[in-house]
Amino acid sequence: MPKDDGCIIPILKSCAVKKITLEQLRAVLPQIVVPQKYLFLDRPDKTDLLNFLLNQECDNLIINNWDKRYALIKNILAGKN
Repeated sequence: MPKDDGCIIPILKSCAVKKITLEQLRAVLPQIVVPQKYLFLDRPDKTDLLNFLLNQECDNLIINNWDKRYALIKNILAGKN
C-alpha cells in the first residue's frame, strides 16, 4: 500500500564488535537464545546485556553526519528537489 508519510531514525554512529560467543552472552543473560526477531535492549531485564555489549571493543567506527541529509529532506518536504 502506498505511503505518503514516514519516519526517519538516523543512525549517528556504528561500529563492528569482535565476535561474541553464545556462551559469553549466556554468562551475562542466561536465558538468551539466538534471536529469531529483534531483541530490544532498552528493557529493564536486558540492562546487563546492554551494558555488556556497550563495553565491547569497537572497530571501524563510522560517524554519520546528518546535516546534509537533513537539509535535503527539508528541501524535499518543501517541494524543492
